[in-house]
Amino acid sequence: MELAVKEEDIARARNPTIIPQLKKQTNKIRKELESYEVSIEEDDPSFDWAVEFAEVFTPTPREQWRIDGLHPLLNDFKRQGTLVEEAKPNIDAGGFDIIVANPPYIQMALFKEAKPTLRRNFPAVHSDRADLYVYFYDRTLQLLKKGGVGTFVSSNKWLRAGYGENLRQHLLDNQAVHLIVDFGDLPVFKASAYPAIFIWQNQPRNGTTTYWAEVTDLDLCYREGVLEHITRISHSIPAAQFGKDKPRLAVSHTANRRSQMDSSGSRLDTYLRERLRDSVRETIGRGIVTGLNEAFIIDQATRENLIRRDAKSAETNHVDLEGG
Repeated sequence: MELAVKEEDIARARNPTIIPQLKKQTNKIRKELESYEVSIEEDDPSFDWAVEFAEVFTPTPREQWRIDGLHPLLNDFKRQGTLVEEAKPNIDAGGFDIIVANPPYIQMALFKEAKPTLRRNFPAVHSDRADLYVYFYDRTLQLLKKGGVGTFVSSNKWLRAGYGENLRQHLLDNQAVHLIVDFGDLPVFKASAYPAIFIWQNQPRNGTTTYWAEVTDLDLCYREGVLEHITRISHSIPAAQFGKDKPRLAVSHTANRRSQMDSSGSRLDTYLRERLRDSVRETIGRGIVTGLNEAFIIDQATRENLIRRDAKSAETNHVDLEGG
């Protein structure tokens, strides 16, 4: 990147006295690059995106103009100025326009030895229990240009799991997330991967609305057409719902119910820590633990069917409030 900028400076230079100095700097950069290439071993597995895709990450020169003091009237007449040689490159312009990825599904227990490196390189999303795909989101943000689009097919677990809170704050709350399509445990792939589609832009969320769709019938989705089905079932989630301790991905009536619950008393973990100061040392992070989720956690249609068959079922079947 720096070499390309220096060569551009030489080509645009109007003052001949600075050209030798620019050429000297250019030769120095060339020698450093040659030394770098020699030092790389053939079996080195590292991959430098800025080197391999130099044309993507090369800064765009800023064309700043001034009127030549010797010929102001001539330049004004021609509407033409003289380049300012010391104009700095626009280093923020580099990066990919779009990144499409399906990051690997690898549980944290299988790459523990890499955790210190991941923590150092991706502190914004790191969690000791985070699966590997979490770090791919932050790496994508590093590689996207400002306003660039990230599109992931990835596990949905980070939307609710404790280890995903840093990523939720980093991506959901702060970036312009346009679409989330959650397939839950539907067999989109042969393996049970809990897949979801995420589309966002590398720019501040501000007032960006997120469209959220939960696909519950895969056959119907395919029959209608994926785009048509998602468009029909999606909910528009306002930007105001995103933020730490906010409902995030929840329809309006659920979000309102959660807000009422939050405002009416302390959260369970806070309450227990205050009441059991001596015995509760860690943050309580376990949710519902049943041993057989299929039997104890049912969908709305199953609940309604059970109540139709026996009205007393309403006394034991309660709504589980969800939200990111």
